[in-house]
Amino acid sequence: MAARRRIFNSVFPVNTAKSLPTPTATPVVGQGSFGESFAASQNGPLDSDDPAAEKIRRQRAWHHATEFLSIPAAAVTYEEACLEDKALRSKWIKSCSRDATAGIALLASEGRDSKALPPKQRDESLLDWYSQEVIRHYVDYQLPILLEILAQGPEADALAQALKVLQVSQAIYFHPLREYVLKHYTRDAKEHFGSFADQFHAAVSNSLVRGDYAKHLGLFLKEQGSLALGLTHEEAEDDMTLDVQYIASSARSRTRDTLISVDEVGLGGAHAQRIFAETMNELMTAHVQEAYAGQVTDLVRGPDSLMAWIDEFWWPFVAEVVACLHGDDENPESVKRITQSDVSNWKERAVHELATLRLREAFDIVVDWQNSSNPGLADIATLITTMSGRAYVTNHFSTAVSNRLLQPGASTVEILQIYIHVIMAFLDLDPKGVLLDRVSRPIRRYLRDRDDTVRIIIQGLLIDTSAETEATPEPLFELAKVMNELSETSKGGDSDAEMYDLNWTPDPVDAAPEYKRGESGEIIGSLIDIFDNKDVFVKEFQNMLSESLLKGGTDFIREGHVLGLFKERLGDGLLQACDVMLRDLTESLRTDAYIKKESKLDQTDTVFTTKILSRLYWPPLQSEDYAPPTDVKLFQDNYEKAFEHYKPSRKLQWLHSLGQARVELELEDRSLEIDCHTWQAEVIYQFHQEDEHDGKTTKSFEDVVTETDMDEDLVQAALTFWVGKMVLHEPSLGEYTVLEKLPPTSGGSTESSANTGSAALNAAAAAASASAAATESASSAVKSDADILQERMGVFWQYIVGMLTNQGQMPLQRIVMMLRFVVPGGFAFGNEELRSFLASKVAEGKLELAGGNYKIVRSAN
Repeated sequence: MAARRRIFNSVFPVNTAKSLPTPTATPVVGQGSFGESFAASQNGPLDSDDPAAEKIRRQRAWHHATEFLSIPAAAVTYEEACLEDKALRSKWIKSCSRDATAGIALLASEGRDSKALPPKQRDESLLDWYSQEVIRHYVDYQLPILLEILAQGPEADALAQALKVLQVSQAIYFHPLREYVLKHYTRDAKEHFGSFADQFHAAVSNSLVRGDYAKHLGLFLKEQGSLALGLTHEEAEDDMTLDVQYIASSARSRTRDTLISVDEVGLGGAHAQRIFAETMNELMTAHVQEAYAGQVTDLVRGPDSLMAWIDEFWWPFVAEVVACLHGDDENPESVKRITQSDVSNWKERAVHELATLRLREAFDIVVDWQNSSNPGLADIATLITTMSGRAYVTNHFSTAVSNRLLQPGASTVEILQIYIHVIMAFLDLDPKGVLLDRVSRPIRRYLRDRDDTVRIIIQGLLIDTSAETEATPEPLFELAKVMNELSETSKGGDSDAEMYDLNWTPDPVDAAPEYKRGESGEIIGSLIDIFDNKDVFVKEFQNMLSESLLKGGTDFIREGHVLGLFKERLGDGLLQACDVMLRDLTESLRTDAYIKKESKLDQTDTVFTTKILSRLYWPPLQSEDYAPPTDVKLFQDNYEKAFEHYKPSRKLQWLHSLGQARVELELEDRSLEIDCHTWQAEVIYQFHQEDEHDGKTTKSFEDVVTETDMDEDLVQAALTFWVGKMVLHEPSLGEYTVLEKLPPTSGGSTESSANTGSAALNAAAAAASASAAATESASSAVKSDADILQERMGVFWQYIVGMLTNQGQMPLQRIVMMLRFVVPGGFAFGNEELRSFLASKVAEGKLELAGGNYKIVRSAN
């Protein structure tokens, strides 16, 4: 019968592979012998050689083992996880019966023997079943609890709660495996436990790392990392600030304990390391921003202090965290995971972050630049070691310049001052000048389009550096100081200099095609090179130099220095007229002293100084004429006779409006000494005689014009000037009176009406002063192009009338072309100037414009 059962079972095998505990009520016992009862086959002894009996024995062992190892259909909550160990054991830890122990031993022995069989012939092992049971229970019961905990806000300490639940759950899962199963695997127990733990940790990691867990871990690392790195401080209970080292040590301890727990539950893999790396990157950026932003002039707050911070705080903290995430925190040799190369990379990263910060502050650093090296800009040097880094620096700075400087609201003076700082700063950063060449191009193009650039540059060069005041220094005063510093050592552009330079090196590979090699500190040359056409610069310099020479005293050293610097860069030929102008003033001093000495003109009470100019070499000068005072006229006549005797071939022509005068005024309550123009002195001179009736000196505007024979605009400007100086006041429209006594400035014992009058008088005087300042600044010794055009247009008009009479109507372009041919010396004005002049003639009715052509109106004379 046994043979028949073996044959039957070989055709219809009994499936004993179960994933759940076998129910005790329905055991699979195979088939009994012929004529044998069911109970006899179930309760009788099993034949060890019978395959069916072996299966029954295994099924019984599987049933008892899986029943013991099965996990209750419940979840561990955070409240339960916080209970004592005894309470947890009473609910979650089972006692192993004798049948379960025997079953586990039997199945463990089968697991060891099945290793020799092919994988397809092996039965399911107890370890595989329990691994699936744990994962099933985790997914069905524990994972929802964990997700609910992690969904809370950061203030609920969700990370610590989730780790606590995971630790207790893992202990429950691992307990029967360690205590009852793996003891039967004497040789490879550690290998089986490691495989089981890896599967469970993989399930935990895959279910949590992409959710709220990553956010909570990042916030925890950022908070504790800020304390460990000394970025934030804790307050003690008595409001005393704790020691930084103590705070850092405590934060490292908390971080270490938490990350050990993270690694134990399987969440400390590559994902946790990536979160840590991102957090540390944010903390480094935050430290550099907090500790070094705005500290551009502090030598202590530089790369050296940043390196010390990394050595003291950064790498010890990183070493501990890396050891915890690798599970070897208790190993003293774990610090060796951090190599010197890693520390060097962190330091390089920190310096790069500092350089990036300084690049964002570069514009502010340049604006506040002093005439020396700035440590803040030196921090950017790490960014210019590569071609891409140099391009990044120049593009970033050029963008800042365009957005913050090159705007219509910025004055030309401000742009020039910052441009000087840019030259100094970038030559200090890159002595070869390649970076300067890149960042200065948009500034140079913008300055080239401004009409007052040349005038302000020359004005700044001609400023007297000894005249600086603490309150309001003159515009571009720094430019004048730079010129003084470089005037002794500065050299002009010598085309053969590079030929004899033994230290010559080729241009850098990233230099632009238009790159020009220059000397460090070549500030003035850079300003001159803004304009491609040097004639514009020379013409403006000639006009400004003439004004400076006429307004100055007897010392022209300053003008000589500036002229020498320009001659070195522009050549002698273009500045020949300027040489003659300076020589005129130098010779004029000797001539004037000789004439006054020989003619005894130096013995008068009033001191007169005459400047004699060569008319052909000076630009067109203003020649407003008026009747000078009697004593001045007498001096001029005597001086003119003496000069014609000294130089018979020359004749003097007096330019009254270009002179300077020092006026001394004696009033009832004050004495004044004021430097002014001669035409302003002429106007106040008319008020020196008192009226016979009321003892006051009062004159109308028309009286002053008649007595001085001066242009009305000049008279009005002069009267406004003296009102601003509180010497005259205007009691009624057009009437001016000397202000012998200043009105009281406060109420005191005077009546309110008197106070009101004083306040009004002061307000009027302040307004007049502002107007006078504007008038005085607008006056110029040199005629403008518009003035010259207006004067010469009288001659040009005769040519235009002749052309239109003889040849008929003409368009504007043809009139300009004809004038350039027929006018002696050429027609130096453009289309717009001539169009404006012809428009005035059309308005006067002398010309008619039809179809773009101008023609003479026949009725006009």
